[in-house]
Amino acid sequence: MSEYNPISFKYLTGWGDVDLTAPQLAAVASVEDILKTLKKFSAKEREYFRDKWRKSYRFYAAALLDGEDVEQACGDEYLKKIERELA
Repeated sequence: MSEYNPISFKYLTGWGDVDLTAPQLAAVASVEDILKTLKKFSAKEREYFRDKWRKSYRFYAAALLDGEDVEQACGDEYLKKIERELA
């Protein structure tokens, strides 16, 4: 599934190579807005985003926290919510 790439977070949040002066792209989307948009995609696409989100979250947790704290951070309610919403 590594070849599968339906759409990027950059597109969903307006962070891509676009004109950021446009009023609809001036504000960054909230997590709830992103989840609401992702729920419109198929199960396979939601699984892809859930995996990417988990990997990104784990990467930043490992970069910012000590080794023993990474697992605790990755078991928090934030990541569990993402897992539930995109299941």
